[in-house]
Amino acid sequence: FGEFKKRAYQLAYSNLQRWRDWGVFSENDIARMLEVEEASDAMLLILEGEHGKTQRVLDRAYTSREHSFSEGSEVERHFHAVMDQIDSTVGADLRTTVFSRRPLFHTLFCFYYDLMFGLGASLSKAPARKLPKSVAVAVLDASDRFRATDLPEDLAKTLRGATADLGSRQRRLRVLQEAMQNVSAK
Repeated sequence: FGEFKKRAYQLAYSNLQRWRDWGVFSENDIARMLEVEEASDAMLLILEGEHGKTQRVLDRAYTSREHSFSEGSEVERHFHAVMDQIDSTVGADLRTTVFSRRPLFHTLFCFYYDLMFGLGASLSKAPARKLPKSVAVAVLDASDRFRATDLPEDLAKTLRGATADLGSRQRRLRVLQEAMQNVSAK
């Protein structure tokens, strides 16, 4: 139980009811502690930017920050800010979207993080950027696109297999970003 892992447990626990309400994690998922894994994955996103998720990647994060995790408070602040914005903009509808699926929830978290703080930006105490008013519309549009039956094959692949692969994650994120650009252009 190193510092990184403790923080992941705390973040997962503090958002447990949200994840239940949003349909992201079932009681069986929670028994398997998949919400802690998701919190760890989101923490790595905040620290390092988008990445492919493997057990080796998570283990490396736990090990390298076992004794000291000086960025912990700032990572926690960013995590809560993103979760709060997801809740306030699409939380009531999240269960009805594709983003209630775990791999796609990660994409949603990544999308919000990028809008608010910038993917790959240095971790700073700067306040989050204000979200565009059309963010909820973009999320719902992207959800509809993911549900479409006539998806391009490369996008369809990102929804069925290797969902934690970096390329799949980046492709799904681009769909959300394109949806944002489309609604902003209207």
